[in-house]
Amino acid sequence: MQMDDSNDQDLWRRVQQDDRPAFESIYRSYVEVIFALVFKHIDNRDDAEDVTQDVFLTLWEQRKQIVLQKRIFSYLYSVARYKTFRYNRDKGRTELYQRQWEHFLDLDHTPGTAPEVFVKAEMLRLEANISREIEKLPPQMKKIYQLNIEDGMGTAEIASRLTISEHTVKKHLVNIKRRLRTMALRLF
Repeated sequence: MQMDDSNDQDLWRRVQQDDRPAFESIYRSYVEVIFALVFKHIDNRDDAEDVTQDVFLTLWEQRKQIVLQKRIFSYLYSVARYKTFRYNRDKGRTELYQRQWEHFLDLDHTPGTAPEVFVKAEMLRLEANISREIEKLPPQMKKIYQLNIEDGMGTAEIASRLTISEHTVKKHLVNIKRRLRTMALRLF
């Protein structure tokens, strides 16, 4: 049984004031549908139950900071999707995680809603990991990367500037791509 918007807002205000019965009402109203959404993407019932409980635990623990711009269900749905993605990624279910993430990015979300926050957090995490991987490159590879990606130079131009062969530049670029791809696969 889902609630109407005014009941949602009233219950949410009460939850933010530490009203456990109001939280329990939200839980009873949405736990089955959230579980169904999670179980659709996690084929292990016990793990799906754990992820579902984690969604509601997050709601309770973050109640003071959460600003609902839509219905409670919209927020719960977003958190459930995010936690399902994380579960699949952490369990090494790479292909499923990537399909879910691509689908998630294709959805239209209102600015400021939970999905936007999760997408930004994920992008920041990826950017930080890429930066760390680039910092680990040997000096010559790092210079070639900077000239190619950051300065937009082509293979011939890089070879001329560094006084090395174009073949060497191409070989380094292939190795850089391989390293970044390997790092990305570890993350997903």
